[in-house]
Amino acid sequence: MAVIDTPALVTADALALIQHCRSQDVLLSRDMDGKLRLSSRRGPVDPVLRQAVVAKRDDILTLLAAEEQECEIAVLPRRKAPLSPYQEGLWALHRGASSDLGALHVLAVFAIDGPLDRAALVRAVDRLVE
Repeated sequence: MAVIDTPALVTADALALIQHCRSQDVLLSRDMDGKLRLSSRRGPVDPVLRQAVVAKRDDILTLLAAEEQECEIAVLPRRKAPLSPYQEGLWALHRGASSDLGALHVLAVFAIDGPLDRAALVRAVDRLVE
């Protein structure tokens, strides 16, 4: 987690609670109205943890708001970029074609470091071609 400049009133307990929730796959978020949302990927949230979050709700919301400000992404204006030679070739090919060209085949080579789970790779490729 990034170091966040927060008001002195926010307690270390709230930060520790956020970190604990994240370690337990419990998602803390602010909705559009600024209300605290609590959910878990593992099913229902432990009632004791839920109660602790509710008790520190205001401090947690302050920390989440500060995180959102730290994580804002600058949106750059859109601009036209030149086509690559490959894109220019495809454009010319499609402009000159009298009918739909159908599928596009792109040759690619990937290097994999570490062990390969062949079954997972086969499932992934099968899902791509479905």
